[in-house]
Amino acid sequence: MKKITVYQVNDEAPQAHYLMFSGLDLVHKMGLKVTRDNYTIVWQGEVEDKGDADATLEGVFHLLNVGQKPEGYKGHSLSVSDIIEMDGKFYYTDDYGFEEIQF
Repeated sequence: MKKITVYQVNDEAPQAHYLMFSGLDLVHKMGLKVTRDNYTIVWQGEVEDKGDADATLEGVFHLLNVGQKPEGYKGHSLSVSDIIEMDGKFYYTDDYGFEEIQF
């Protein structure tokens, strides 16, 4: 099992309108930075370790988009601009796949 934390853009953050559901390339083109100030934790829990980061992240995407959400989940379906923390690393949910970022 892997412990993860899921962050989503805080609706009240100053840059929320520009960050929410925006791919990382667009965020950079707008001159914005992905910082904790604009995010809030919506879930912490454990997921199945699929053997490598990409497969595990895809499993998280499936878990939070298909069927019943896990107990205590307070966010919308996992979408572009959401961040997953796993093994001390942070992954931006991008247009296609996940990008490791500094957060």
